Amino acid sequence: MVHSISKGKTSSMQLKNIKIMALLTFMLYINFNNVFGQAAETNTQKSVLYKAATIGNKNFGNISKQELLDANKLSLASQFDSSFQIVSFRITRVRKGENPVEIDNKINGELTVEMVEMIKILKPGDKVYFEYIKCKNSDNQITSLLSLSFVIE
Repeated sequence: MVHSISKGKTSSMQLKNIKIMALLTFMLYINFNNVFGQAAETNTQKSVLYKAATIGNKNFGNISKQELLDANKLSLASQFDSSFQIVSFRITRVRKGENPVEIDNKINGELTVEMVEMIKILKPGDKVYFEYIKCKNSDNQITSLLSLSFVIE
């Protein structure tokens, strides 16, 4: 959508559209860098720019309850070497007209019994987020990972 801005005054609608376009462009830039970032070598330490976890080899979009149950844990993207392991995360269920339900795992990347029970009662259209995902390497350095976002089929 192209808007022409006349000389002098700019309408509030035009300003709003410009702000929205700027925000969307910025978000696209951030997502592009997160998705297509590459690992950089500095001295003997690897700095990982692609910070993603997956569940059932997915990190967004539509997913079935069964896919979540079959996966049973969060996994690290292939860019992470074997010294990294997930140490904590939160799952949040959002259902229209109800308060969100949050459950934390502060031990590892596996789904807890409470998480499995919540997943079993998900309904189509429910939104599920895996947030505050943390992993550590063999030097115990903690890295925060990107959130995962799904809609239940």
